[in-house]
Amino acid sequence: FATSTAQGGAGGAGQLGATGGNGASVTLSNSVTTSSPTGTSNLYQHALGGTGGSTDSGSVGSAGTASSSLTLADVNPTGSNASALARAVGGAGGSGQVSSGGHGANATAAINIQDTGDVSANADSVGGQGGNSGTAGGTGNGGDGGLALLGTVRAESSGANTNVYATASATGGSGGSVLGGTGTSGSGAAMTLGNAVDAIGTATSTLVLHQTARGGDSGASNEGAISAAGLASSSLTVIKDVANLYATTTATGGSGGYRDANSGVAGGGAAATSLTSATNSGLTQADGNASGGRGGDGYTGSDAGNGAAATTMTTATSTTNYASANSSALGGSGGSLYRPSGQIGSGADATAVATASAFTGAAANATATGGDSGQTQLGNYASALFGNATATSQATAIGASATATSNASGFNSLATSTATGASGNSVAHAMSSSSIPTSVRATVNSVNASVGSTSVVQASTNGSGNLHNASNAVGKAAFSFTALAPMDGTAATFTTGQPNVQTEFGVSGGAVSANVASIGMIGGAYPSDGTGLHNYTINASFLLDGSDFNNGPLSIGLFNPVFSGA
Repeated sequence: FATSTAQGGAGGAGQLGATGGNGASVTLSNSVTTSSPTGTSNLYQHALGGTGGSTDSGSVGSAGTASSSLTLADVNPTGSNASALARAVGGAGGSGQVSSGGHGANATAAINIQDTGDVSANADSVGGQGGNSGTAGGTGNGGDGGLALLGTVRAESSGANTNVYATASATGGSGGSVLGGTGTSGSGAAMTLGNAVDAIGTATSTLVLHQTARGGDSGASNEGAISAAGLASSSLTVIKDVANLYATTTATGGSGGYRDANSGVAGGGAAATSLTSATNSGLTQADGNASGGRGGDGYTGSDAGNGAAATTMTTATSTTNYASANSSALGGSGGSLYRPSGQIGSGADATAVATASAFTGAAANATATGGDSGQTQLGNYASALFGNATATSQATAIGASATATSNASGFNSLATSTATGASGNSVAHAMSSSSIPTSVRATVNSVNASVGSTSVVQASTNGSGNLHNASNAVGKAAFSFTALAPMDGTAATFTTGQPNVQTEFGVSGGAVSANVASIGMIGGAYPSDGTGLHNYTINASFLLDGSDFNNGPLSIGLFNPVFSGA
């Protein structure tokens, strides 16, 4: 076990207009080493840049950069295991009173570890935070967040049956805030990672790669403008020929800064994108996770900021074995209000796509969740401002079991699953909720079809009143579509040819009574290339709020079923 840490000194404060001192930069390279005949050798190397000096009315001092790089070969010649971390944190920008805050410093981390046993190589880079500014009547700006940079991140083992881990994480620095005056807040640093990690082993090895990008938050401001939060993008494409391969990307967008003024808008969140593709001869698993940034909160009379979108696309392919792809996307939530006036922020959309293809079995799982709206001062949400959700999964295993599962939850939600194989299931779930005054506050749909060829299922819920077009049911083994608070034209068209239902719900001349709280359709079809017995489970659930019935009756209209084929 060996640890090396170096902290750069902070710059001194400048007074009466004097310039603040500079923070010291730090560079560490191969400052730790150890060897263990048994067990695991653990190495940790940390470089921390110094904070820039503050000032009242002069110039702030520069923040110190940080660099940590570690390259080691044959850490344990006896074949024991090796684990190492190289971490770098940029110094924070100095704070100004009348003056602008300083920019956060950049950080760089790199690691390359080679051994004959199990190997774990980890690099963590964190950009420095921008300095704050602010005094009543001042015009100084907040400092921008520093960049988080990565060099080579690589783990290699030449031994048989070894576990090889390579992990890279980059976090952009947050922008500095303007705590008084009319200056502009600092921007959060955007983070983009592409194929930043690699793991190398033998044919019998298990390789695990994980790559994370986090955008910096934007700074807050009272009277001035708010700069952008940092976007986050993490993409990784891996092609290997080993026993087991696991690849994961994660992206998290920065959050918007708050605003405390009589007018204006708080900062919006930043978008996040995760792209993962893993191809291997052996067992293969690919995971992707994305979270959009949250909108900033609004104080006094300011509007809150909107959340940002999240997108994931994950693909796993195995040429001789099993493959699993898992994709998760969470839209950023809107900012909240802490005074009676102003507009709460909108939640953002989420899109998740998962695709798995394999020889002995495949599973694809996609989950998308639209961001919540912000909350009012009384703690209430507005579902009409929730983000939409789209989840799509596809699993293919010729002659074997294939399972595709999609889950979507948002204001408008669409889940589609396609599975091709000799057995397995194709499953889709969708949920939508509404705060529109109606006795039906939410619908939950689910469909499940067994696989014996190709099975496509789809579930849709819509909080804005438009039913998913019936033409989308064509070619589906099972489907379930619902809509909350349907618009008059939608409900009128939907009830055509159903005289009993039209009479009960007061359909007349294309107008529909406001008592129509929800509509839906369910159905299924035998696949064109199917053989044997197929099982279907289809549900459309309506969650009722009895407080909206006003002592009136609850009517349910059932349409005449439609059949075709043998």
